[in-house]
Amino acid sequence: MGTKKTSLTTNQAKRNRVNILMKERGWALSRAIEKVGIKRSTFFYQPKGRKRQKLDPALAAQIKEIHKENPAGYKKLTLILNNKLKAKYGTKKIYRYMKHLNLLGPSRRF
Repeated sequence: MGTKKTSLTTNQAKRNRVNILMKERGWALSRAIEKVGIKRSTFFYQPKGRKRQKLDPALAAQIKEIHKENPAGYKKLTLILNNKLKAKYGTKKIYRYMKHLNLLGPSRRF
């Protein structure tokens, strides 16, 4: 019976294989990378974690209060909020807050 080769699909699995070849067989990095079939930049790639902004509870409370008085979309709510608080919040920020608070209405796209 023949042996079945397993294919390395993810880059992380390939990085692990390169590390094994370097440690166990004493191969140079360039040789191990070539054998596994990945680029050098892929081997050294380190993904950055996304920074999540914490929601301001005071602003969230203001959005809830204004939405109860005037159930509108995020664009109109942004205008009302900025006029009431004399602030300059962007529509994207208000959209994120409303999405987190489950205050968004249905989308009009078909």
